[in-house]
Amino acid sequence: MSPAVILSERFATGPISAERAAAAHALAKRGGGVSFSATLGGGRRTIPFEAALGDLLDIARAASLHAPFACKAGVCATCRARVTAGEVTMTTNTA
Repeated sequence: MSPAVILSERFATGPISAERAAAAHALAKRGGGVSFSATLGGGRRTIPFEAALGDLLDIARAASLHAPFACKAGVCATCRARVTAGEVTMTTNTA
């Protein structure tokens, strides 16, 4: 196949505002001692929320859960999840 016919796309988000960064930091501090449950492949695990590890996807993967993802920006919806209790805030909404 000729390299001339191979196309690629890259998507990225811009930096978040100082206001949103401060709000995300405040939420992360409030999340200390909180856990969340993840159901993947029919199995359910409860995982402690650790803001230092990143977002819920990063935390799940750090706990050795094989959570699917592609873009890590919330654009492709590969990692979409159903919230059954509580609230989730998307720091950067690119939609």
